[in-house]
Amino acid sequence: MYFESIIGYRAIKLELSRILDQLINPEKYAALGITEPHGLLLHGAPGVGKSTLANCFVESCNRNAYICRKDKSNGDFVDEIITKRLVEEKTLLGNQVQEILKCS
Repeated sequence: MYFESIIGYRAIKLELSRILDQLINPEKYAALGITEPHGLLLHGAPGVGKSTLANCFVESCNRNAYICRKDKSNGDFVDEIITKRLVEEKTLLGNQVQEILKCS
């Protein structure tokens, strides 16, 4: 596994391995009533290895990943992400409604 290349962080690597197992074997967890996580957030001080852990996790699970990095000190970047996502969803929904109306 990719986490072997990272020294330390035993508890964090164990938790990430559990989440990774859920993503790789969804049927095993679905039988237990456990759903796949929709996201993962690594939080901590700069320079402690979050990016390295995230890269190992992404490589291990073979899924699409979006890595968001803070570029503003006041949290405006979160508002920008949410606003962009809402605009995308509204546009998608509007296109779907128009397609339905065309078929009616």
